[in-house]
Amino acid sequence: MTEREKIEILQKKAEIPEVVRKKMQLAYGQIRQEKRMHEEIEGQKNERGKTVVSKKKVAIILAVATLSLATVSVAAGVYIRWSEGLKEKLQLTRTQEKELEEIGAAESTEASCTSQGITVTVLQSITDQNFSHLAFSVKGYSAETKEQPDFEQVIVKVDGKEVNASGSFRNFGEEDMPGYQKADGTMEYLMQIDSNEENGLAGKKIQVILENLGTVNKQAEFVSGVKGTWTLDWELAGTEKEEGLSVNQTIGDTDTVVKSIEITPLSLTIHYDMPRKKITKQSYGDDGVTTWETYEEPWFLYGFRMEDGTVRQMVFQSQEQGYDDETTEAYTVKYATDQIVEAEQINSLLYVKPGGNLQEPGEEDLVEVKLPK
Repeated sequence: MTEREKIEILQKKAEIPEVVRKKMQLAYGQIRQEKRMHEEIEGQKNERGKTVVSKKKVAIILAVATLSLATVSVAAGVYIRWSEGLKEKLQLTRTQEKELEEIGAAESTEASCTSQGITVTVLQSITDQNFSHLAFSVKGYSAETKEQPDFEQVIVKVDGKEVNASGSFRNFGEEDMPGYQKADGTMEYLMQIDSNEENGLAGKKIQVILENLGTVNKQAEFVSGVKGTWTLDWELAGTEKEEGLSVNQTIGDTDTVVKSIEITPLSLTIHYDMPRKKITKQSYGDDGVTTWETYEEPWFLYGFRMEDGTVRQMVFQSQEQGYDDETTEAYTVKYATDQIVEAEQINSLLYVKPGGNLQEPGEEDLVEVKLPK
């Protein structure tokens, strides 16, 4: 069967956007042109007498056709196969998906590695300057329904430098009946990485090393299943998009001032002017009580009040916080967000007063810091 015949069959089975169809036709034309050049100019033939045609060209057209059968988006000539896990984790709307595609934050790749009969493939990345969310497909490993699979060790390097990383397998089941395998037997591993580098993550070379696949028991101990190493190398796409706002508002009746904020697709950075106040903290462990002195931190940031008046709770993972140097009162907190929020949709920041309910605060527990318009 020729590549042209394969395309025609695929076109009958799937509705292909016009821009994809044009790309397919263009790729097919390139293959046909290369074939003619080999026949008429070089006359190169392999030992079976067939014209030598670039495998790369054939791969391009077959990949385009195949992608049209999956969950595919098209933006600026880039084809995105969306990870269901990332869509669910970041609570993405279709509009937000398109926005991430258009600004170059979302990327599909086919980097893959097989060890001990188990294949790990990079499905997708969503990256800005501060954070990257990654999705991997794991094929060939079978875990018991209620057992949580995990890798014993995860190492991530960006441009050769190790960065912070955390990950887990997506649970497709319920809390009392977990399930980690799809109907086709594959599993999906979701990872988040962050970088403290000023020049960020976008456009950098990344290496992910996953070692030993097993399960985690009720005591949170790793139980070895398959010993192996999966190493994946590729280049991160990403966006440098960032929206900054000058705020200059105090938090309630405190002397802490929200100076400015910066919002990227995956993160929120808040710059405070915060006088240093020493406090004493204690922790309790097997060795007894440990006491130490530290500085007071900003109030707990619960989320946002949106332009339509609704309150949006955010699950923030603080990547970095503290005073900018040893003497200044400038204090910075950088958060990874659990969902995509556009700066223009935010009316105000919502902080919880000391002693207030952090999980489900009432209006009396919240202090509002309005953003300029």
